[in-house]
Amino acid sequence: MAVWACQAGKDVYVEKPVSHTVWEGRQIVAAARKYKRIVQGGTQNRSCTGLREALAWLRTGPLGKLKLVRCFDFPQRKGIGKVTGPQPVPATVDYNLFQGPAPLVPLRRQEFHYDWHWFWDTGDGDCGNRGVHTFDHVRWFMGEPARDLPPNVISIGGRMGWDDDGQTPNTQITLFDCKPVPILWEMMTLPKRLQAEHLQRIKGLWGSMIFEYEGGYFGGNRGGGRAFDKDGKQVKTFRGDSGVTHAANFIAAVRSRKSADLRAEVRQTHVSSAMCHVANVSYLVGHRRSPDEIRKAVAGSELLTESFDRLVKHLSINGVDPGKTPLTLGPRLTMDTKTERFTGDGSRWANMYHSRNYRPPFVLPEEV
Repeated sequence: MAVWACQAGKDVYVEKPVSHTVWEGRQIVAAARKYKRIVQGGTQNRSCTGLREALAWLRTGPLGKLKLVRCFDFPQRKGIGKVTGPQPVPATVDYNLFQGPAPLVPLRRQEFHYDWHWFWDTGDGDCGNRGVHTFDHVRWFMGEPARDLPPNVISIGGRMGWDDDGQTPNTQITLFDCKPVPILWEMMTLPKRLQAEHLQRIKGLWGSMIFEYEGGYFGGNRGGGRAFDKDGKQVKTFRGDSGVTHAANFIAAVRSRKSADLRAEVRQTHVSSAMCHVANVSYLVGHRRSPDEIRKAVAGSELLTESFDRLVKHLSINGVDPGKTPLTLGPRLTMDTKTERFTGDGSRWANMYHSRNYRPPFVLPEEV
């Protein structure tokens, strides 16, 4: 839809994630450039006044050099249930139009709206639903070192504890092995979330992003954040507005005709969305493994080892035994950050997810 709008001479505000595959995002950027359109992504964190103030302060260097970024998404979810056959489509819905490029298959979920997030044909799981906000926030704060997609990614996860019709992971950890600052993302959605006292080395903060510097750390999310020194003493508070002016920023750029005025210009939101896709690709081409096999595979990474132990603990307190219901261990994938395609081991299978099969007439052309 974003590409069609650009071709029709329209400016576009496109919700997150802006794409369903890495290639789609590249095509949106290409269309925006070719037709000279104003295209904003719906990642409102970049418009939050508190975060904008925090970023300006952090860039003056009060906490020293950035060393690590931790990201946490801990929403409380529940299974979507199981159906015994095709379900009726609401009379108010044009199902053909709703599915768009996705296969026109019988509806097999109880709730028509929102639960499309948990099916690969139409959604990207909570990685694409919530993670995209997280990754966009992180890239924005990191600046130039995070301009392009991370060169390495590995993801571990599964749909655990729910015997339902959903397909996407409800538990997932991903390490983007960026240099010099790695990004660790954790998503846990089962009801008994780990409380702050259980989250070792996460500074007592959760459901947030934590930027660890040589001289302290900053924790925050849409709405603002707090800065601490290396002893854990709070030194600064930033209160925000949750980015309520994000749409207004788009309108202002439409009027000025300057893409530089956009806070979440589509090239930025493409890369942030693509981070969700490459994390999911690692998961999708992975294999189910026992906890011991996964621990052995990640033993060379202190970050992944710590994160995996936390994931197993989360499952355990929710009555899930990953020894009986194995998690999926994705391969460590390498990416050419310029072509945004996978290279090396595992790339043959991973690049099959670079694009998708489009159902006519909802076809995204090679040449926009």
